[in-house]
Amino acid sequence: MTPKTAAILDDPHPDLHIVYPCSDQQCIAEVVSAFTIAGLQKEESVVLITTQAHAHAINRELEKAGFDVGRLNDAGQLITVEAEVMLRKLVADAVPDALLFKKIIGEMIAAARQFAPSGKVRVFGEMVSLMWNTNMPATVRMEELWNEVIETYSVPLLCTYSLDPRAERPFPTCLSQLHSHALPA
Repeated sequence: MTPKTAAILDDPHPDLHIVYPCSDQQCIAEVVSAFTIAGLQKEESVVLITTQAHAHAINRELEKAGFDVGRLNDAGQLITVEAEVMLRKLVADAVPDALLFKKIIGEMIAAARQFAPSGKVRVFGEMVSLMWNTNMPATVRMEELWNEVIETYSVPLLCTYSLDPRAERPFPTCLSQLHSHALPA
């Protein structure tokens, strides 16, 4: 991880929309773990909308760093939601429901903020990674909705996209442009 990447993950501006497209699942878990650990060390709350596999890897890293994941969950300072479950709630007929998205995500951020000693919240989202290969228009729309949520709630958001290591196509420009910062893979 470069010093610039580490600095962004450690102390992201409240309105950053960060993207990390990567083909290495271990690297994705490491980046999200660094983002999460830094927030918890700063007494922020963290919302993780992640796959089960990444949730397990992140929890292992949190425990290695000395955090009691169960206590953080019970205290409301760490909220972990399964990305696949959240997608089923937020996407109907292959299109994200804008009102439902803003309501559910907004409620999660508001709940997390209540339990953040610093009053700050940071969010990691992986739903777009699950959609982009099969439904680009829905992915673009969800990124637009995330930008609206970021502006409304003044929170930094880290998105990851799992890339196929065998594919030779680059990360789509239309998705890259919807983010304020891109982390190098």
